Amino acid sequence: MFTPDCQVFDFDAQDWLRLPDLFRQAAPTKSPGVRTGGGILAVRDGQRIVKVTSTLRGRLPPPASGHASAEALAAEHDGTFAVVLSITALEQFGDRFAQRLSRGQLFHAQMEAFVEAMRELEREGEVELWPTPFSQWPIPTERAFASALDLLCPDGKCMVVGAFDGGELYTALCLRRRGTAFDAIMGPDRVRQDMGLLSGDFSRDYRYLGAAVEARLGPVAVGCYGELSTFRSLAREPGPGAWASAVAGRDIVLTPVTVGLAVPLGVDAGRAALSMAKGLVSRLGIFGGVTAPSTFGIGARIERAYALVEGDVRRYLGFDPWRVLSHWFRVQP
Repeated sequence: MFTPDCQVFDFDAQDWLRLPDLFRQAAPTKSPGVRTGGGILAVRDGQRIVKVTSTLRGRLPPPASGHASAEALAAEHDGTFAVVLSITALEQFGDRFAQRLSRGQLFHAQMEAFVEAMRELEREGEVELWPTPFSQWPIPTERAFASALDLLCPDGKCMVVGAFDGGELYTALCLRRRGTAFDAIMGPDRVRQDMGLLSGDFSRDYRYLGAAVEARLGPVAVGCYGELSTFRSLAREPGPGAWASAVAGRDIVLTPVTVGLAVPLGVDAGRAALSMAKGLVSRLGIFGGVTAPSTFGIGARIERAYALVEGDVRRYLGFDPWRVLSHWFRVQP
């Protein structure tokens, strides 16, 4: 995903720590059934659990019965997830992972190799993960990932996410693509100065952020801008229609607007926009109508774009990226 000489710059500690706030779900109120004990890691010898550790509380006593499933350990110790590894898994994982690696592999291929090694051990009964087994982890193929990247951000262009709060730029993340990966990750430090005085209305100020990024890194292929409160709301309610409603109400500004924008930002937003476009041009007679000049070519292009989004890019990738980000950065009470 990143080049070997990828540069990370223009972040101070505060800006870097603010980035997860865009995807972070609010901490749930402590109530029966809500688990807050962190992750539970256990090692078994044969069928007997010999070591148990919590990611929050450290060493824990093994179960009195000597045997317990990952789900049972999570329930006993109030864990949000649990993984049980056999002694065999600990001994063999390194070799199995290494066999799948080769010189010059991209990071994505290495992650795929890691998951495949874990899935193999899981099938053999040497690894157990709860609540989501490794067999259900959504890892897209390298080819699918590369195709999605081409669709989203062509070579030489940039991706920008900017969050505003209280009339100021709260934080931003800017990525520049070079070849098959990103070679620059830029924060908001210097672009804040380049933006000058802001109006306090993000729906106008986002233009200054986009212009500042273009001056520093190059042309922007994808831009996503909004208030911090809107990003947080979408993290809490990532269901179908949430992104479409935010875009329609201008709570989120997507510009430039491309079909590829639907990949990481919610397919429903792209589907809604293209559905509206399809309905409009259908009423104008562009789709199969005799009243529209065929030389325009608009109908065929929108049909192709509509078919792509209706085919559901989530299935193309194998996962919903926004839900993954929200899951990663959710807050435990």
